[in-house]
Amino acid sequence: MELYGGSAFLRTVGYRGMEHALANNKGGFMVFSGSIGGPSAPKNLITSSEDYDGVGFEVVDAHDANNVRFLKFGTKPSRFEVVTDQFFFGKNNSQFVSGALGNIEISSSKLHLKPDGDIIVNKVTAQEGTIGAFQIIDGKISGSNITFNATRSQIFKTDQGPGSDTSATFEEKRNEYYIDFTPSESIDKVNGYRPGYYIKMGPSFMVDKDGILIASGAVFEGTVSASKGIIGGFTTDENAFSSTGVFISGSPLIGGANDDRYKVISTANFNLKQNGDITGSNVLFTGGKIGGFTINSSTITANNFTLDPDNKSISLGSGDDVFIADADTGIQLGDSTFDDAEFSVTTGGVMKATSGTVGGWTLGSEELTGGDMIIRRDGTIESAGFASDVAGSGFRLTAASGGFLEVENARIRGTLSTAVF
Repeated sequence: MELYGGSAFLRTVGYRGMEHALANNKGGFMVFSGSIGGPSAPKNLITSSEDYDGVGFEVVDAHDANNVRFLKFGTKPSRFEVVTDQFFFGKNNSQFVSGALGNIEISSSKLHLKPDGDIIVNKVTAQEGTIGAFQIIDGKISGSNITFNATRSQIFKTDQGPGSDTSATFEEKRNEYYIDFTPSESIDKVNGYRPGYYIKMGPSFMVDKDGILIASGAVFEGTVSASKGIIGGFTTDENAFSSTGVFISGSPLIGGANDDRYKVISTANFNLKQNGDITGSNVLFTGGKIGGFTINSSTITANNFTLDPDNKSISLGSGDDVFIADADTGIQLGDSTFDDAEFSVTTGGVMKATSGTVGGWTLGSEELTGGDMIIRRDGTIESAGFASDVAGSGFRLTAASGGFLEVENARIRGTLSTAVF
């Protein structure tokens, strides 16, 4: 350590400031008071590239350039910086702020922000803002086309709420969509009338403030109950609705046996059993999950897996550890770019491999090797271990130098023809 008086400092020997430590992968500490270094100092006592003034201290470990950690405090300029894998401020099991493993947690008497992002609060008051896809506007919570009005105890379709249809002769015929929990008290201030329905779903379905249900022009007053009968083409008994090829049960047996008694809904090509099993001969899903797979409008995905019918492709893995089968380009392994893949087969049947084995031959990027035989892409065929002018080392036949053969012994049957002997 080094101690200096006047514009004072205590530092690790050789410590020349934070910038120098970070740039040179060094570590150390310093406590200082006064103008001790930097271009603006009267005298650069620590030979630093940055200004040091006021009071402060630094602790830095930059030996690993990819995992630098430091603590930096100063009064001129005023700053407090901490870079570390984890931190904790406060009192455990009470108020604190902590961070570790990429997560942050904050806790106080009436607020708790958990590492998974969940927030627990004692009370929330907001005059405006956004909650999910909803906005707080004029005391109401409104989404793309649904609005909650707490003052009037209503939920309604934003563009077709109470009082929006002024063209209908009678209120019953209004093309409006809402739920009003206090129809006898709610006053439509815009259009100056009092909605008379608990539920209004257009001109064909509604429940008025006296409990009368109106559906498709039919009015039912009081309690409706039936152990059998016909409703909209369905025959009903004490337990189910049925029609030609359709069965809906209100009391199926518990389980998933392939028997009508266990089915909630059943048709000729589809059934839903009490345990949640679904059977269908022609099913269309545009979203949701099956096992560990996520269904989107055009793809089926899982961890490092994508099935893309629109682009006629299947992908397994990620980055350069990937297998892709594409109906337009072919099959590839080892790279997400077809031309850079270590193994590929085009739709025309052309195969490329930078290594492998075929019939006892080992594929390399420049040669084929089989036993003691080597065939190179430069036009050379030679035995393993061949060395020119070394007796017993084998042979070489090469296209170099206009064609060249080097062997230990040669036996020629038939005619040997040469321009030079």
